Amino acid sequence: MRLTSLIWAASALAGYAPYQVDCPDGSLVRTANNLSTEEADWVSERHKVTDKYLETFLNDANLEDFDASFFLSNTTDGRSITIGIAFSGGGYRAMLAGAGQLAALDNRTEGAHTEGLGGLLQASTYLVGLSGGNWLVGSVVVNNFTSVQDIVNNKIDIWDLEHSIVNMGGWNLVKAYEYYKDLYDDVSAKEDAGFEVSLTDTWGRALSHQFFPELTAFGESLLWSSIQDIDEFANHEMPFPIVVANGRTPGTQLISGNSTVFEVSPYELGSWDPSLYAFTKTKYLGSKVSDGESLNGTCVSGF
Repeated sequence: MRLTSLIWAASALAGYAPYQVDCPDGSLVRTANNLSTEEADWVSERHKVTDKYLETFLNDANLEDFDASFFLSNTTDGRSITIGIAFSGGGYRAMLAGAGQLAALDNRTEGAHTEGLGGLLQASTYLVGLSGGNWLVGSVVVNNFTSVQDIVNNKIDIWDLEHSIVNMGGWNLVKAYEYYKDLYDDVSAKEDAGFEVSLTDTWGRALSHQFFPELTAFGESLLWSSIQDIDEFANHEMPFPIVVANGRTPGTQLISGNSTVFEVSPYELGSWDPSLYAFTKTKYLGSKVSDGESLNGTCVSGF
């Protein structure tokens, strides 16, 4: 599904507000004793792609007395090598510094394949971000796994940081009014639908103006689970994207060093930590569930 199709999909539903849908068959919650079937199957297919890229990468490294093909075919139980690339938090600084790293690892970057580490991204299975690193991972992945090179060359109109998200309209008062009205309308629609809202909603919608300017209404209906419909993901031509977040106990201000670490993939949200040790389907976040079953017979989508 190309960007034009994604625009249609993102505008097909009514805005930012979540909505009721039929629940899928089976439990919405599972114990975190292994990868989900969906992720395991996806990774297995991705390895068929990464194996070839990793062999090319190792051959191009010109290591002495090293046979890349022999090395890769003699792993434990014939397993493929799984490489994960992670980007730390730190707001725009983390996003832009991470973009430099991502570009260096990407064989689509001019000169990266012949000099340095270009191609390691194509040989990687996972792509993970935290906070500002999530801004990098999310904006690149959702925009059809675009390259940093294409962003730099203005082939795709994202990461325009000329104006702060506090003052996106600049000195144009009409644009400033329309910008803040859009933020207010989106967040109000979610609240009117019966869901709690917070500053995170407003912040997220503001960032979307910089990250998804080519999507209808700046991706107000776009979901993380929608990544499943992108061609590059469906064809295993990109690493498996995961965003990471720390949990905070309700009613507290500080995040303790022992906080639950959550991960969110296109398929699931959950944690391997003993404090939770469970996962639920990303597509149905916001649903009221008890013991894996809906409390009211319906589920929520668009959350």
